[in-house]
Amino acid sequence: MVVAIFLVLFGAASLGIQRHYEYYHFSTEVNELIDDLHYAKQMSITEQKHYAIKFDYVDNGYSVIKYINDSVEKVKSKNFSHGVSIFDIDNYQEAKFTFFGAVFKSGEVKAVKNSDEKIISIKPSGFIHVERIDVN
Repeated sequence: MVVAIFLVLFGAASLGIQRHYEYYHFSTEVNELIDDLHYAKQMSITEQKHYAIKFDYVDNGYSVIKYINDSVEKVKSKNFSHGVSIFDIDNYQEAKFTFFGAVFKSGEVKAVKNSDEKIISIKPSGFIHVERIDVN
């Protein structure tokens, strides 16, 4: 009887640990995107060059782009892993920052893994807001 109770408790605990582990990886992926948005914003201010995050919804990733006069330099590319997917909410293809840290066009992107969702909003001022949506 004691062994059966222990096995039930162990099974329940392992499911909880697995769920926490999956959410940790999801949060890590989303936090990297947020860090890259902050990086692009800061570099636009510091270098007085336009930086942007260009979203690729087909390949499930994004690129950090630096605009130099009429050319474009790719600084970093990232494809999401661990079952994380991104979706555009309002046809938001690029978060391009001005020399003052604002964006030319505001918008939202949704990151999803299983039943977890996060909405990343980039406001006209360049403020980046993340909202967790609990689907359950």
